Amino acid sequence: MARDCSDCSLLRWRVFDRYTYLNLSGVGSLMFRFSIAVGLLLLAVALHGVIDSPRSEAQGVVTGTATLPNSTPAPADPIQHIVILIKENRSFDNYFGTFPGADGSRTAQTSDGQTVSLLHTPDHTLIDINHAGDAAKVAVNGGLMNGFDKLQGAIQDGQDIALSQLYQSDIPNYWRYAQTYTLDDHFFSTINGPSFPNHLVTVAGTSNNTDDNPILNTYHSWGCDAGPYTKVDAVNPQTGQHYYTKPCFDINTLPDELQKAGVSWKYYAPGQFQSGYIWSALNSIQHIRNSSLWQTNVPDTGQFVKDVKDGTLPQVSWLVMNEGVSEHPPHSSCAGENWTVTQLNALMKSPLWSSTAVFLTWDDFGGFYDHVAPPRHDYISYGPRVPTLVISPYARAHTVDHTPYDFGSIVRYVEDKFHLPRIGEYDRAATSIADSLNLTQQPLPPLTLDTRTCPPGAYLTSTALKGQVTGVINQPQQRAVFILTSTSPDPAKLVVAGQSVVQTKDGKTIGLRYLQKGDHVNAAGVPTPDKALVYLGNRITDMDVEVVHDQIGFVTRWNAKQLSLAVHVSGNMIVTVTLKTPTRFSGPRNGSGRPMLVRGDVIGISGVINTRQHRVIGPATIHYYWQANSKSQIRRGRRVL
Repeated sequence: MARDCSDCSLLRWRVFDRYTYLNLSGVGSLMFRFSIAVGLLLLAVALHGVIDSPRSEAQGVVTGTATLPNSTPAPADPIQHIVILIKENRSFDNYFGTFPGADGSRTAQTSDGQTVSLLHTPDHTLIDINHAGDAAKVAVNGGLMNGFDKLQGAIQDGQDIALSQLYQSDIPNYWRYAQTYTLDDHFFSTINGPSFPNHLVTVAGTSNNTDDNPILNTYHSWGCDAGPYTKVDAVNPQTGQHYYTKPCFDINTLPDELQKAGVSWKYYAPGQFQSGYIWSALNSIQHIRNSSLWQTNVPDTGQFVKDVKDGTLPQVSWLVMNEGVSEHPPHSSCAGENWTVTQLNALMKSPLWSSTAVFLTWDDFGGFYDHVAPPRHDYISYGPRVPTLVISPYARAHTVDHTPYDFGSIVRYVEDKFHLPRIGEYDRAATSIADSLNLTQQPLPPLTLDTRTCPPGAYLTSTALKGQVTGVINQPQQRAVFILTSTSPDPAKLVVAGQSVVQTKDGKTIGLRYLQKGDHVNAAGVPTPDKALVYLGNRITDMDVEVVHDQIGFVTRWNAKQLSLAVHVSGNMIVTVTLKTPTRFSGPRNGSGRPMLVRGDVIGISGVINTRQHRVIGPATIHYYWQANSKSQIRRGRRVL
């Protein structure tokens, strides 16, 4: 385990995977080390029954404190506040692949066997990259780590953004934290998938077998508030069998155990149906969402800084944020870094800094390349590495910690600190992240940083999309339009909700049913973290559709059997109309009630015309004005020549 060990004590218990061993740093000869080890072993035998070292039933990991007769008692734990700050969708190589001393890479393996240099990630990407459960399996490819270039959304404006990384100049403040405190370079996302299951692990030590984000959900909700149609993919972790379940669970969580033990806690997150509410993981825990704890212990994200300034920060905190400052592509890394700096500056300027440990992590790889194959625990874990920083007066200074960790490692640290039981399978299997701390070192000073001026577009919340319609969903469960743009070979999906506007080029509102495959559209949407290339449609303008009212034309063809007629309207355009229900026709009919029309009859059309297809779409109203070769007015008292 490579690290700067200037602050290591002479003898220190270390935990790695399933083995406990002694680190004899600073001792010179091998024989002397052996003598020390034998002496310690004999001393332990002699003191059998005096030393109290309770062990985990899962791993045999030391969790208690050994006390020797007449020895100096262990110092009190100076950390009184734990903050778990969770950002979005970046791999380790994407953020710290060029960090000195870290296990990073500047090159990538492609699916066709090439080794290529990683490109430069733009601050604000054009679109998201697919990182769902199925996509993560493609990317990892059984540990070969060569499927990232095959992900939907990887190609943006002709460049493979999945195979790209940021530099120190792009995220200088994150690098300052990494240079000053501890950077964990083998911290893996627990679930090989996207945000939802990994956020669950941070509060429950398990994803409850889920490996993907929920679908068919109410906008800005993934949990118990997500609506009647919502469901999420789950996998039997031992057999690999998939099934769907509702993302509203009644499982034991770390907040439950903290509550029982009298340890104060809060989960700071955006409010109901606000941007970022999807990451409020406790919304998926039914007995918390529907209890008084939801009002008392799940405040809005903005309350975090206020509690810090008031000195009322609880012993354990989770902190998540809205999409615009989450760093979830296509959102800006600079804007997200500025937000993080603001939160940490508030903490470092307060008296709480001296007793706080912050675990700053990212929830999943976001589709970005990483070269280290994750270890296999079961069918859904583990996923690619994510950046993780331990920021505290007691973080190991200037250190890159190579120990394998995951989100279960943070849960286990909290459990060990407050003597809580294991709550899930991943905290049982994890190595505690406590090893990134040194509680006996001289406390490190705070590092307050300046926020930066971000590149243009960093705070842009809406994305312009121009292209052609490739499909339309118009079902009770979901309404959406698929648009193929010039920036990506994959179509974007615009979810049409209550606030969405579908309109013609002259601003007249129309229904979603009037959009046809192949229509040219100009749209604006807010990117969502649901899946790659998914947006909430603010406005969708169909450039090929017109709304007409009493548009005058004359019949050029009439098919009485199919009830179809062609009409010559203004601009020398001929459009097709079908006189079937629900289209209404007011004019002469025969004895069986069928419309009677002949070539040359003058009619008026009210409805929606697709000028690209030259046809009237959906229900219309056809008024009969004038019979061909007749000089008399027909029906409506209006002469048309």
